Amino acid sequence: MTMTDSGADATSSTPAAVAIGAVAGLAAAAAMSAVMVAAERAGLLPSPPPHDIAIRTMARTGAAEEVPADLHDDVGWAMHYAFGASTGAAFGAIRSLTRIRGPLVPQAMAFGVLVWLVSYQGWVPALRLLPPASDDDPSRPPVMLGAHVVYGAVLGAAIRAMTPDNVTRR
Repeated sequence: MTMTDSGADATSSTPAAVAIGAVAGLAAAAAMSAVMVAAERAGLLPSPPPHDIAIRTMARTGAAEEVPADLHDDVGWAMHYAFGASTGAAFGAIRSLTRIRGPLVPQAMAFGVLVWLVSYQGWVPALRLLPPASDDDPSRPPVMLGAHVVYGAVLGAAIRAMTPDNVTRR
């Protein structure tokens, strides 16, 4: 089978799929960041969650005193990009190891929604970094859900773009 959108994984090996997923995750995090910044400027988002999560994490760990206040936003964005790369790598591994078949971009978009759900209804409120999406500022959940759909779309498109045409998908 030649490389098509219906293939199981983006590369011929899991390590390559993880690496491509990580790089694609960085690109997707950049697109997602643009959505968050635009939403904040438009008054649709009280503040980008990476900023809030970083502030609360640094406060709990004592790092807030170690990191100058003018760098707190930068720490939040760095954490966001690291998480984006990590989840992109996880998506690459999942597709490679499970041999999931089907269209790449819609699968990546569904993965983005899953990341939003597990994060904003799961580990983020469990660690008391933000309230659950169901109890949050009413403007944040739809913006962040949309931002995660954008993340997934860019993740899938970037993986597809970085996959050589001569790679066979399983």
